[in-house]
Amino acid sequence: MNLVNTGRGVNSAAWNRVFFGFLVVAVAFILLVPRAGAEGPAKGDLAVEPGPGQWIVLRLDPRYFPARVPAPPIRDPAGVGVQALPFTVNYNPPGCQGSTSAWPSAAQTAFDYAGSILASLLDGTQPIEIDACWRSDLGTNVLGWATTGALWPVNDSWAPIGLANQLEGTDLNGSDAEVLADFSSSANWYFGADGNPPSGQADFVSVVLHEVYHGLGFIGSLQRDDGVGTAECNGAAGVGCWGWGTDTPIIFDRFVENGSNQNLVSDFANPSPELGTQLTSNNLFFDGPNANAANGGNPARLYAPSTWSLGSSINHLDEDTYNGTQNALMTPVIAYGESAHHPGPIGLGIFQDMGWGIAGAPPTPSLSIDDVTVTEGDAGTTDAVFTVTLSPTSAQQVTADFTTADNTATAGTDYQANSGSLSFPAGSTSQTITVQIHGDTDDEPDETFWVNLSNPSNAIIADGQGAGAITDDDDARSTPSLSINDVTVTEGDAGTVNAVFTVSLSPASDQPVSVDFATADNTATAGADYQANSGSLSFPAGTTAQNITVQVNGDTADESNETFLVNLSNPSNATIADGQGTGTITDDDTAASGDVNGDGVVDTQDVTEMAGAWGATDAGALDQYDLNLDGIVNILDLMIVASQLGDTPGVDSDNVDDAIAITSGQTVSGQVSADDIDDVFSISASAGLMITIEMAGTGAGDADLYLYPPGTSDVDTDPWEAVSENIGNDEFIEIELSEAGDWYVDVFHFEGEPVDYSVTVTLSSAVAAAETGRPGSGDVPAGKQARK
Repeated sequence: MNLVNTGRGVNSAAWNRVFFGFLVVAVAFILLVPRAGAEGPAKGDLAVEPGPGQWIVLRLDPRYFPARVPAPPIRDPAGVGVQALPFTVNYNPPGCQGSTSAWPSAAQTAFDYAGSILASLLDGTQPIEIDACWRSDLGTNVLGWATTGALWPVNDSWAPIGLANQLEGTDLNGSDAEVLADFSSSANWYFGADGNPPSGQADFVSVVLHEVYHGLGFIGSLQRDDGVGTAECNGAAGVGCWGWGTDTPIIFDRFVENGSNQNLVSDFANPSPELGTQLTSNNLFFDGPNANAANGGNPARLYAPSTWSLGSSINHLDEDTYNGTQNALMTPVIAYGESAHHPGPIGLGIFQDMGWGIAGAPPTPSLSIDDVTVTEGDAGTTDAVFTVTLSPTSAQQVTADFTTADNTATAGTDYQANSGSLSFPAGSTSQTITVQIHGDTDDEPDETFWVNLSNPSNAIIADGQGAGAITDDDDARSTPSLSINDVTVTEGDAGTVNAVFTVSLSPASDQPVSVDFATADNTATAGADYQANSGSLSFPAGTTAQNITVQVNGDTADESNETFLVNLSNPSNATIADGQGTGTITDDDTAASGDVNGDGVVDTQDVTEMAGAWGATDAGALDQYDLNLDGIVNILDLMIVASQLGDTPGVDSDNVDDAIAITSGQTVSGQVSADDIDDVFSISASAGLMITIEMAGTGAGDADLYLYPPGTSDVDTDPWEAVSENIGNDEFIEIELSEAGDWYVDVFHFEGEPVDYSVTVTLSSAVAAAETGRPGSGDVPAGKQARK
């Protein structure tokens, strides 16, 4: 595996190192391969951290505080030079950002001395390379900041690359640096190695130790969103999170808990406001067995002030608790005159809990789980027995939790879920976990599940994921096939009717089957005659039928029966035997009298066709155009067509059956004259609604308007059936409707020249006293009124 790091170095242009004041940039992870389950990266997964994670800041306290923590014995008697854990420093490498200047030789000597201190405390075989920049633009009282060069998946967590290299026993990131760090060139430094800085000077060796210690592992991913600019979590102010957009924390995060022993990673949602509250509670601790032992048996308090400090909160020991003690190195500030040339017992304990080897300390025992393969059988259960090994043996009791997780196998169906805790008494080196595998006779692929270890005490996890492989031992059945039927539906006059196709699978399958479907036009047209539909069907194991519904549109047009198709494609775990269903739409409409061309409406095209067949006596013409059945196509047939043109405003309509149907809010227009007595419109309404009819007329003549109730037989010969007074041009009617049905609006030519008119009919649910005429013309009670 190759770890790609575009941190500072030859290829450093791929990431930005941008700071403003004390701003620390958190960059999200990118995972190139999916992980199995939510416990962290699976075995063999490759993770890439494209830039530094979180830069951890050390600030200056400008007061004088002459506290001293001496250095440990240096392994190299000369003090500088060949070291047990090799350290290399690249001073001002090409990837440095901001305003840099040449490193003073005294600063380089002090830096090398700080490396010899860490080499004397930490055990390891892989070299540590540090990219160090000497900058003048870090901001007031900022002495330095640092981060890990990259991260690598170790069991269920991300590990800083320097630690990962030691745990894996190889240099995973090659020539790239393990630690990235910047130091202020404008600070008033003390470069001596004796740990005695005078008043007004900051001890450079202490600052180097502090920042490199962060880069090697004293660093987490816990964040609290400020709701401004780049989203640290989800963009909502006060929300806490970890993992930088992944479901995997850094090793350090897994040890952080509150004063009630609630673990921030496992006991709070990620992200969540509740987690954000914890991060500013001043009540957070590092709870690891070695750190606790170094702290009198108690968890070590972390820096979690009530105001979140990006790049400082959580990633330090608490200032008020440990300032001036032997554990002061990893607090968030250092004062003039103060020196700490040792991370202290708690700092070493934290590193040991995360997996670092500590010089002179017995190695922390580690837990590993093996992989298991079993043949499922045809019935009952078979035991998959996993062995968890502890190495080396421990004088303390070791515990760890375990739980199963699905991969391609499913708990309850393929295996029985299991979870619990393992306990290793002092001196014990192995324990077992048993998972029951369900036998069946289904022919299926081999499947796998996981057994994950977590929450170790007095040990670390070296290999925390066991793979359980279930080998199938059943013979394959014949491949099932898919077929779709044909469907016939009657269209109806309005709305839609469902054409339901059945797709059958035969025989039933032990495996899930899927197939795609899509409609296609034949003589029917999508959108006009039916609604297009497409998608996928899924047949769970044992299922033999699924349905596809296509909505067919109703209409009143007299037309031929029509067809559309439903096609199957892309089967999975099956073949297609009959992949095309035909949907037949049966027409149920009869052509209106006068609709000689059968398009569903009587219009001028029918008049044109009738005129073209004038005088015909042949059977074909008589069958279509001889509407009065007198044996010849003549003027009488043409008059029948003309009498049906009442669907067009402005043409005489002397019977309500010819009325044009309109809808609420629709405006219709036309012309009435002495030769063209009435135009009639109908609107379907419910009793109790308020109807408002407005008419605008133009021209030298006058037009009147009336409203007739349902059931009126002839508006011309029975005017007293009107429920409204007659009104003229530019007036309106407003009446509460007394019954449901088709109400008729009659535009009548009263006198003078022809009148061009427009009428708008509106229905509303507001019931009020009706009034006619324009405001001020007087009220008329609701209900029927005599025509005047």
